Amino acid sequence: MNYYLEPFANEDEKIPKDIQEIITNWVLFGVVWSIGIILEEPSRPKFHKFLMELIGGEDVVEKYVLLDALFKFEPKPYSYKLNDCENIYEIVYDR
Repeated sequence: MNYYLEPFANEDEKIPKDIQEIITNWVLFGVVWSIGIILEEPSRPKFHKFLMELIGGEDVVEKYVLLDALFKFEPKPYSYKLNDCENIYEIVYDR
């Protein structure tokens, strides 16, 4: 990842859209396969729903009554290319 970001070490330079898209998809992949993988099979659809709502910009903190937030959560929609997936575990990212 450092390879992609090194040319943009100067704060005045913006990260190109294609590199930014790659990084955001790596983050999504990391969340699914680090947090989501530990879930039992019956819980995975719930995780899928939660993650899709979070990505869609819904206020999941209020909806799911998530307590003890260390910071004020401000919902923000993200533009991942998910192609209306039914199962977040089956997403394939292909530029």
